[in-house]
Amino acid sequence: MGDGQLRTAIERLDTALARVEAALVRPTLSINSEATPLLALEQRHAALRQVMSDSVRELDTLLAAAETAPKPVAPTADSGS
Repeated sequence: MGDGQLRTAIERLDTALARVEAALVRPTLSINSEATPLLALEQRHAALRQVMSDSVRELDTLLAAAETAPKPVAPTADSGS
């Protein structure tokens, strides 16, 4: 994996982590006054589970791409001429 690919992978992981953190602090939407605290917790859990699932899928895709990417060839002393 080249430096550019590694930077891209790290940026995507940072983005995924930011989405997870945002999901943790985001208020649960559409809970009416009759909703129980358990329902609110279940909704937040479902949202967090989806974000984590998406993040793991994205990470899996990145790792699979890194495994199949051609390996860079190290420059030799003769390559500069």
